[in-house]
Amino acid sequence: MNDRYRTDLFVQHLYKDQPGKLRFDPEKIRTREDFESWKEQVREKAYELMQFPEDAYEEAKVHFLYSRQRDGYRVEKYEISPEPELWVPFLLLVPDSVSAEKKAPGVLCFPGWDVPKEMLCGEESMNLCYGEPVSGISYPFSNAMALHYVRKGMVALACDNMGTCEQEGLYDRQQFALKMIFKGRNYVGLSVFCRWAMFQWLAKQEYVDEDRMGLAAHSLGTETSMFLALLEPRVKAVSHNDFMSDNEQRIISCFPPEDFMFGGHIHIVPSMHKWFSFPDLIAAFAPGPMLLSEGGVQDDLERIGKAYALAGAPENYRYVHYPEFQDPSNRKFDHVRIPEGITNEEYFRYANVVPEHHYYKTEICIPWMEKALNS
Repeated sequence: MNDRYRTDLFVQHLYKDQPGKLRFDPEKIRTREDFESWKEQVREKAYELMQFPEDAYEEAKVHFLYSRQRDGYRVEKYEISPEPELWVPFLLLVPDSVSAEKKAPGVLCFPGWDVPKEMLCGEESMNLCYGEPVSGISYPFSNAMALHYVRKGMVALACDNMGTCEQEGLYDRQQFALKMIFKGRNYVGLSVFCRWAMFQWLAKQEYVDEDRMGLAAHSLGTETSMFLALLEPRVKAVSHNDFMSDNEQRIISCFPPEDFMFGGHIHIVPSMHKWFSFPDLIAAFAPGPMLLSEGGVQDDLERIGKAYALAGAPENYRYVHYPEFQDPSNRKFDHVRIPEGITNEEYFRYANVVPEHHYYKTEICIPWMEKALNS
């Protein structure tokens, strides 16, 4: 094989030699004014990349479906249509204590991979316990994030990931996502668009304090929360439950022997890596309160911290590593250059990740969000 003609090496060099044009570089962005200008550029580009529909409704249509009383709160089901021919169901948990006179914070809960909204609300199984799978999903107690939030007196909205659970069609979401790309849209952008409509609707409910609204996201749901947090100025705080890393670096490192393409078409935001990666989106949320509850690559975590320092609010940024890596002596690869030619499993060692312990860190996230929204 002649390396001179290899197109795979050409693409590899694109990633290595052409970093995102809007990458947050603390060596170049040194003043508050420069930082604010950079943030606005990231926000504008993020909005463009989402490829929202041109025929969106001025105000999303919402239908009430049912209400069921639980101990101390009620579960309501709605469906929302932000654009023609698209209806998306969601659940709302409302504490009995709230009213127009006693408003509560609102939290939108975004699940991982194919965890149903019912699981987030504790509705699929009321017998919740750590580690025991329900419908093949592990850690049902921790992942029932909406249930935990409503028990703390917050109004919690939970939805499925597009193309899963109630929204599943005749072909899987990878095919659905690919067809969206052919039509100039993308899966992440559609998800953000729908959840932004839910956010706007929730903010109008008389018992919700629109000045105290947050996003709680796990795994796949974090892709949505990173973009929505930039686009919706009323997002006060974000609980991001996944490890943080620069996906451009991950693409470079996991080639060969394993290719890394984000798990499929559902992760593809066309042209995104021409401009920025995930740490840049998080940095652009500064000075808003941000919790990263599954750590990540130490260099990326610290780079985000510099953005918060530049924004004048270092106290608003917190990251917590997996329990196995909270002791720095257990993080053997911090500040070590991540090599090329490693597997995804090897990459996780550099990122301080324990994949089998990937779940919503309830004991960290819930009290953090409670404090962030009430401060």
